[in-house]
Amino acid sequence: MDNGTISYKLYTKPANKGLTLHSQSHHPTATKLAVINNKYKRAEANSTKEYRTTSEEAITTKLQRNGYSLKRITSERTHKRNRRRPDNQQLVIKLPYLNDTFNGLVRTSLKRHGFNARLVNPRPATVQDITKR
Repeated sequence: MDNGTISYKLYTKPANKGLTLHSQSHHPTATKLAVINNKYKRAEANSTKEYRTTSEEAITTKLQRNGYSLKRITSERTHKRNRRRPDNQQLVIKLPYLNDTFNGLVRTSLKRHGFNARLVNPRPATVQDITKR
């Protein structure tokens, strides 16, 4: 507490090993980007301004230890800040997830043909979903 204001920073338990989803894992790219964004979102929500830089530096170090390049981290954070909210007139196309290459081809094709569309990969049905009465 300084000058009547309370300051706080992102808390990490001492037992935390700093492990997170590795950049080379076989997960969709969107999942890996969400890891980056959610780490920084957590730091922003749980740190005051004077400690935010320290918290973000710690997150950057942990992400780099898990295979994320500084270029990728910086690029995603910049892209996220500049991203617009989708408008209500946007077409939503639901396709099962096959791989990032297929998703990229679909998105490129939609843009090339002038569609204002967003590709969504719904989660696959589980045995529980199938057996529900």
